Amino acid sequence: MNHTVQGAPAGQANRCGWWLAGVAVSAALIAAARVMLPEPPPPAQRVTLSRRVPPPRRHGADAERPLLRVAFATMISPTDTHASYGRLAGYLAARMGARPEVVHRGSYGAVNELLAADFLSLAFICSGAYPEAHERYGARPLAVPVIEGRATYRSYVLAPASSAASSLASLAGARVALVDPRSLTGRLYLLSRLRELAMPPPQQVSWTFSHDRSIRLVARGLVDAAPIDSLVWERLARSSPQLTGATKILERSPEYPAPPFVVPKSCPDALSNLLGRTLFSMHRDPAGKVILDQLGIDRFESTRDSFYDIVRRLQSQLEPAGHTPARAVE
Repeated sequence: MNHTVQGAPAGQANRCGWWLAGVAVSAALIAAARVMLPEPPPPAQRVTLSRRVPPPRRHGADAERPLLRVAFATMISPTDTHASYGRLAGYLAARMGARPEVVHRGSYGAVNELLAADFLSLAFICSGAYPEAHERYGARPLAVPVIEGRATYRSYVLAPASSAASSLASLAGARVALVDPRSLTGRLYLLSRLRELAMPPPQQVSWTFSHDRSIRLVARGLVDAAPIDSLVWERLARSSPQLTGATKILERSPEYPAPPFVVPKSCPDALSNLLGRTLFSMHRDPAGKVILDQLGIDRFESTRDSFYDIVRRLQSQLEPAGHTPARAVE
């Protein structure tokens, strides 16, 4: 059995050339054995990357401001993603004299495709989606969030608090919620551990496309287990303890490099450098500190491609050579 809990509709795509044109106008901008699962169903609506739609007409000084288009992978539900990260996009744009636009897609693969199509100026993506974004599409790592002093995170494998399960060995034949075909903490880690234990991959899979949805399915007893992002669980443990209290952690993974902010291959060095400086200094700016506090982030720091080699190793053990995980619902 294989079904999708929820996806998000795709929007229309424009190429990111609007930013490049804006740079010319604004001189201020210069200074994640081969284990496979049943695939998710085909998308109800596909992103048409070749469709070019002109931006809305703007007037006066606003027409002269370049567009900063930022995508945030739906590690949490789209509504919460927009509420949480929209202010961050607005802050970055304001510091750069630009107009912010927040882009949502229902899968990590769809965000990678937007990077490939030069649709974005900046994207916050899953660590499991990063190797593809870099190797296939040329995206470059820029920054990672530091949370409680660490630029790392873990996978937590959850079960309902009332469950008799006490370890991963209890999951044979279990109903499992997985986040996304490219998710490190929401798919890849669990499959890797099941392989180590000589257990078959789960066949009763619910694809949720966000970690908070997976947590809710576990809490309600609608699935027997789910691997999820530790950062999302810890945040919900603070804001919704009644929700996380209905779950228990069967296993915690080792630490992995945090999800990165990346820029597309075509991003000019001047823009990449300016984005980096703005992110890295955000915690020292009172207005920026307020936004970081709301997100539970201490600060941002630089990252490197080699940090994600551990993700590549896990992927190479699980995926057939050259295979990309199934495209998720958008």
